[in-house]
Order: sequence, then structure tokens, then C-alpha cells
Amino acid sequence: MKASGRRFLNSDPLLRCVMDSMRHLPLPCALLDPVSRKVGFGNAAFERLIQRHALAHGLHPVNDDRQALNALEQCMAQAQAASVDLPLLGYSLQFAPLYSTGNLVAVQCHAQQLRPAPTGERTPRLQRKMMKFINNTPAHIWLSRPDGQVFWMNDPLKRYLYGTLELGRMDQDRWLTSIHPDDINRTNGWFLDFLVNGAESGVDFRLRGSDGEYCWFYTTAHIVHAESGQALYVVGITVNIDDFKHRERQQAQALADIRQEHQSDLHKMAQMQQELVMVQKRELVEQLASGVSHDLNNLLFIMNLNSTMLKKRVQDEQALLHLDSIHKTIKKASHLAAQMVSFSARKPQAAAVMHPQTMMSDIESLMRNAVGPDVQLSIVYGDELGCVKVDRGYFENALINLALNGRDAMELKGELQICFFNHHAAFDGPARDFVAVEVSDNGSGMSEAVKARIFEPFYTTKPVGRGTGLGMPMVLGFVRQSDGHIEVHSELGQGTRIRLYLPRCDREEEAETPQEQAVQNRGESLLILEDDTFVRDTLAHALYDLGYKVSTAHSTDVAIKYLHTGLKVDLIVSDIRLSGDYGPANLLDALMDRGLQIPVLFTTSHAPNELPMGALQNHPYPVLFRPFSINELGLRIQQILHSRTPVPH
Repeated sequence: MKASGRRFLNSDPLLRCVMDSMRHLPLPCALLDPVSRKVGFGNAAFERLIQRHALAHGLHPVNDDRQALNALEQCMAQAQAASVDLPLLGYSLQFAPLYSTGNLVAVQCHAQQLRPAPTGERTPRLQRKMMKFINNTPAHIWLSRPDGQVFWMNDPLKRYLYGTLELGRMDQDRWLTSIHPDDINRTNGWFLDFLVNGAESGVDFRLRGSDGEYCWFYTTAHIVHAESGQALYVVGITVNIDDFKHRERQQAQALADIRQEHQSDLHKMAQMQQELVMVQKRELVEQLASGVSHDLNNLLFIMNLNSTMLKKRVQDEQALLHLDSIHKTIKKASHLAAQMVSFSARKPQAAAVMHPQTMMSDIESLMRNAVGPDVQLSIVYGDELGCVKVDRGYFENALINLALNGRDAMELKGELQICFFNHHAAFDGPARDFVAVEVSDNGSGMSEAVKARIFEPFYTTKPVGRGTGLGMPMVLGFVRQSDGHIEVHSELGQGTRIRLYLPRCDREEEAETPQEQAVQNRGESLLILEDDTFVRDTLAHALYDLGYKVSTAHSTDVAIKYLHTGLKVDLIVSDIRLSGDYGPANLLDALMDRGLQIPVLFTTSHAPNELPMGALQNHPYPVLFRPFSINELGLRIQQILHSRTPVPH
């Protein structure tokens, strides 16, 4: 009910008394507003009359009938009662003015049936049954004029919009303002299209109930025409679809979650594919590095032994200087080969317990020269710094790589800091004690894209000729082999901080074994088992120069034949991988079968994970990795001969 309608009904005490007296009368009666000429109040009998007439003819018996409106105007103009017969309605409407304190406050309307329904006539009963059905269906049913003005609605719709069934007259504002603001344009557009084009589809919209809450509804409508084809009225049915919309939202959210999960899976798959490509690329490079390092180690081994033997025979000082230069070059080449093995993560394990400050002190001057005079290099050691068990050469190589990267990022000028400190942390396992090595610079920093690829083989941001893209993979290989962890922190314009976590070792620093030590021998007999002719011959000459008695064999079966025919040897020096059907395990089995307790020293240019350790797991013999010097070989031989460790049974 509009605010003006409420003011009309509450404007005079007499009106309230008349309305109360009409409320329960069986006779259809109503009060009309003299200003708007609209029904301000109608009792239940009058409402039922309007419903029947609206459903049957699509008209309001007072507001839409010209004769009724004329009689109303006559009543108000002449200030006396007026009546009109409405055969279509089956009632006579009687209008009478109602005055209070000399003012016209309302027009009373009484409806009297023109003729009583014949006994046994089924039409009124059918109408009552139809109205009962319409008012008890869960659907909202409404009627409107062709211009869209709603003039009747069933009880469920009244309850939803108004919270009551007693309405003085239809409140058009309530109907329109109850539609959700976001849906009003779409709903009006549908209704206009329906009226103009007769659209058969419906519209869904949100409608606010009397409790202030919105629910979703779906509306369809149909135009009722007269026999002449004139549009009489529109009948609409509105169904509550709030539960359906709720499930629809749930399904939409579930679908969005599935799509997001799918996108996440695709992203993970793309990452895994990138990682797979990187792993495959790394494996390919590792195989290449391992193969090249094996051949290079053999060549360097031969060159090293020959240069050592030449050095013993040459007396000319100038020639000795040249030999020293050759020897140093061979050592550098050996270091390069070792770096290749380190990159491929197949490095021979030569780790020792060392203090970081000891190792750093030995390379500090080298590092300062490498970074240049315009780089301020500072080295900080934490309190009670622990030891680490690492391969010293690769530890030093990793630090130099990181320092040079920092220098290049600062364009040869800036502040570079190397810090050592104890740290307790957990990485992919229980917490442990580490020694952290942090290298930081104030250079250009890295983007996320660059940072994601720094461990990729051959990836570099340096100009052509200044970077190979192998430095950071080598650092990563060293850290992994040391059972450590690496972290990279960098932002564009904010510099870079790389931290290596190396497991802390509680043992004391180990003294390094002297590399050049005189080898004392007693003329023992050695059997060299090697399938590479150049390696075999060079090794034989070198050991012969050391005073050993040397025999050689190019295959395992030949060596077994020599031993079977009575060859007496004190030690067998054998390559751990031999061509042919018989390998070193066959040799060891043959020694045990014959009860020969001959110690064996294996040598190889391969990395540990490429060795046939499965076949040798029951034969724990020492392995010496090439390239090694003749003195290293002589010391190892003497250690074995002096210990005289028997062949295990």
C-alpha cells in the first residue's frame, strides 16, 4: 500500500470505525479514496469478487469499468448515492459518500448480486475450487494490464511481498522497488520485449520479500486476448528458483575450483617438463663431461708420468725449467678435468675435514687479484666457526666462481663480502648444524626469470666469450656432493646474496698428506693389468724407474694364465674396467679359488658411480683415481705392501 493510501485510511477516526465494521461482513464492500478514485480498503468478500472478475475477464470491476467510474463520479459530484449494474460482473455496485465534520473523506462501495445462482449450478463451486487452488499453489500468480500495471496477485505472492493478505489496494511501487537494482533493467527489458514481440522465454531476477531478503525467481507470462484480438490482460507465473541458483553458484564455484586446479596442474606439468628438459640436458652434458674427462685423465696421466721420468734424467737447467712448466700445465689441465667431473656430479670423493678459514686464507690473495683493485673484498668469520668435510679443491673453486660472478654483476666496481658462520637449520629433513658460506654483492641483481635458470647448464647472461654457463652448475654439484644446501636471494637493482650450507663436522682439521714424498721400495714384483697400450706401457716404465719388477697383461684371462703358469707377484695394479669377457671380479674370484693372497690396487679414469661396484662389493680393494703422480702411486703401493692385507675369503 502506498504512503498516500495509508494516510487516507488513518486520516479520520470515522474511517477506521467504518473499516472495522466492514472487515467481517459477508457482503462485498470497500472504501474508495475520493482523490485517487482507487480502492483504499476492501474486505475479504470484495477481494474474492475482484479475483474472480480479474481471472475471468482481466479487469478490475471498479478501476477498469467505465460505467463504474461514471457512477463514482456522479456520487461525488452530486453528494448522493449512485449505483450501476455490471452484468459481466454479476453484481450491482452502489456508491455512497461518507462525510466527517463536513468533509468528504471516502466513498463507500457495496456490491450486491444481481441474481442468485441457480440451485445445483456448478460454476461458483468450480470458481471457488479454482481460487482455492490458485491461492494454495507455491507459485506466484499475478495479473497486469497490457501497460504492465499489476492489479491482482495470489495469496503466496502477497505474503512474500507484503507479509499479509489484507491489502487495501495493490502497491505498484512495492512491486517495482522490490526487484534487485542490478536486475531491474534486464527484467523491464524482458517485459517490453514480451509485450512487443510476444517473447516466449522468461526472465530470472531477484525479488525482495517482506523480511528484506532477496530470493531468485523465474517468471513467464502470457497475454490473454478477447475474441476480437484485443489484448485484455497479462497472466504471469513466478517460481522461486533460489535453491537452484544456490546449487548453480556452488557448481560454478566447483567448476572454477576445478579450472583453477587444472591450471595449477598445467603449470606444475609445465614446470615438470622444464625440469625434465633441464635434467635431460644436464644428463647429456654430464655424459659428455664424464667421457671427455675420462679420456683427458688418461692422456694427462701419461703426460704426467713421462714428464716426471724425464725430469729425473735431464740435467740441463733450462730443460728442467721447461719440464717444470710442462708439469705445472699438466696440473692445471688435471684441475680442469676435475672441474668437468665435478660439474657432472661424478667427482671422485676426496673430502677431508678442513677449517673454512684455513682454506680461505690460502686463496685470499688469488681471489683479491681475480676480483680486481676496484672491488672492496671483505671476509668475515663468525665466532667458534666449525669445520666442514669437503673436497678442498672444489670448495675453493666454488668460492672463486661466486666471487667472479659478483665482480661481473658489479661491473668490476663495488662491495663484495664473504661471510662464514655457524647455522642450525632443516632442509628436506631433520634440523642439522651447518657452516654457512655467504657471498654477497651490491651489483645489478637478477630478475625472477634469470634466477630460475642460473643452475641450467650453459645458461649465462654474460657477453659472448666471458661466460660458459658452467660455473653455477659446478657450484651446485659441489654443494650436493657435500650433502649441503644452496639458497639464492636476488632482486633487480638490489644485489645478490648466495648462501652455501655445508654440514658442520665436529672433528678436528685433518693434516694434508704431502704430495711429494720419497718412495722407498724393496724391488717387489708387480703385475700391471691394463687394456690401454699407452697407459700400460707408461705405467710400466714409471714403476720400473722406481725399482719395481714389472710384468704386464692386456686382459684378465692373460693375467690369470700368467699366474697359473707360476708367475710370482707381490701386487697387482689393475684398471677397474677392462674390455673383454672377463673383468676384475673374475680376477679376484680366480685368486681366491687358487688360494693366492695377492693384494690388488685398482686404478681408473672413470668416476665412482660409473664403476662396476656391484661386482666388487664382496672385494673391498682400494681404488686410485687418475690423474695421479708417480709419487702418489708409489706411496699407495708401499702402503698396501707394508700392510699386506690379504685377499678376503
